Amino acid sequence: MNESPTRVDFYLLSAPGEQERMRTGCRVVDKAWQRGLKVWVWAGDDEHLQSLDDLLWTFRQDSFVPHETIAESAPSEEPSAPVLLSVQASSLGHTDVLINLSGKLPERESLPPRIAEFVGPEADARARGRDRFRGYRDMNCELTTHEL
Repeated sequence: MNESPTRVDFYLLSAPGEQERMRTGCRVVDKAWQRGLKVWVWAGDDEHLQSLDDLLWTFRQDSFVPHETIAESAPSEEPSAPVLLSVQASSLGHTDVLINLSGKLPERESLPPRIAEFVGPEADARARGRDRFRGYRDMNCELTTHEL
């Protein structure tokens, strides 16, 4: 999708739980949107998508993140919100940042300039995070880790 390597930021969380991963993801979404970037949030399933949609309205009392959800089928018109939520990552279009909360690795052809990954402290979460790290490394991405 772009000529320079995709930068992937892995956020290693100290607090356990899916709620913490989603809250941290929302904070990164908010920062990216505030910087004028187009953001795609990739959820794991429909229930996860609904939780993220709700959380983007409530994760901070003074925050408003304009967003919309995209159905699995292609939208009939071009989305207007700067932050899009979906259970797929195959039709990213022009996206500056992919917030990957799906736990899956995106296709090489759909890599945007930046990707944010969130890894909980649980042993199984760390193992899955290492697998994704290796997958991105194999795609020649620029990898960075942040301990939170």
